[in-house]
Amino acid sequence: MDDREVERRMRAGLEAKAMDADVTAPVVDRARAEVGRRRRARWSVGAAAAAVVLVVGGIAVATAGGDDGADEPPPGSTPTASGPRPADLMSWRTEFWAGVSVDVPPDWGYGGAPDASGTACYPIAAVSPDGQEIGSGGDHERGWVGRPIAGTDVCASVPRPWEPQAPYVWLGAGVEPGTYDYGNGYVQETIAAEGTTVTVGTDDPALREQILASVRPGQRCASEVGAIPEPRAGAASDRRGGLIRAKVCAYRRTGSGYQLSYAVELEPAAAEVAFAAAERAPGVSRSCDPVDDPTEFVLLHATYNDEFPNDVLDRTAVYRMECGGSIRLDDGPSRELTPESVAPWARNGIPAVVHGPTGGKGAMIDSFIGPQG
Repeated sequence: MDDREVERRMRAGLEAKAMDADVTAPVVDRARAEVGRRRRARWSVGAAAAAVVLVVGGIAVATAGGDDGADEPPPGSTPTASGPRPADLMSWRTEFWAGVSVDVPPDWGYGGAPDASGTACYPIAAVSPDGQEIGSGGDHERGWVGRPIAGTDVCASVPRPWEPQAPYVWLGAGVEPGTYDYGNGYVQETIAAEGTTVTVGTDDPALREQILASVRPGQRCASEVGAIPEPRAGAASDRRGGLIRAKVCAYRRTGSGYQLSYAVELEPAAAEVAFAAAERAPGVSRSCDPVDDPTEFVLLHATYNDEFPNDVLDRTAVYRMECGGSIRLDDGPSRELTPESVAPWARNGIPAVVHGPTGGKGAMIDSFIGPQG
């Protein structure tokens, strides 16, 4: 065991004591033990053959800059894609997928990752940390977090392994656990954790070690739900204590229900703006037939402090993406999914993760991936 491994385990142990539960070390140690028993994997990844359409709205409503890991402080870390920096335990953001979470440098963007077929669409930083499209002339040497969600429908497999030019983390990618050396300085390591995979590729061994050491069970949102939940709300008069916390949880349909694809903390003020916009949205006028199990949906969940009897109350808005999209809020009727109603929360990684409405006049909402091409 080298000095770096000793240091990592000590850090994990100290963090576990602080949280009164050791979750990091067992997950990573078990995963790495499994890595040693599996073969190395080569894979062929798709390259985007045309510019991706990833547009986001310019709504001036502040949201949290990514996920600051407030629920789960990251372990002690310093290296970033640009080299060592002073230690700041809360500077990295936490990314979620299914039942796992992992910490990444706060300036990393969002892009694609290979799916089960070994094809990745837009394996590069396509969206910045604040949810803005980076564009063809942008900073594509920026690190990124990829999910196996297509940001463009123009993808192709290439006859040789794709070669990275920037560090990345892939969540749930179609890559077997193991390591792969690209030969250009980048080494990729994949571990199995919490029923999914986490892949880290960098040309900096210390950075790769630090990111993998942060892998742990995700706790911000439920990792899976069997069906779209009903909205919840206490009476407005009961929420006089004020909103104390809000979060966004995005889900995609799987064979047995819905799996978490993204989670982020939201500024309370932005959540209040979103709820108010949902209340003003007109009733749904269908241009296509709704379905019982849309491909994806998003929850906006807020927790309020009730002054009397000193309790907490929850309020949830459910944003469904079938047809032109719809919102369920409190006990009221379904309302239209309007740009105004989603702009306060559809920021950060949402424009690279949620495709948005499947048709109707809501399908052109800029805050989502939208029509591909």
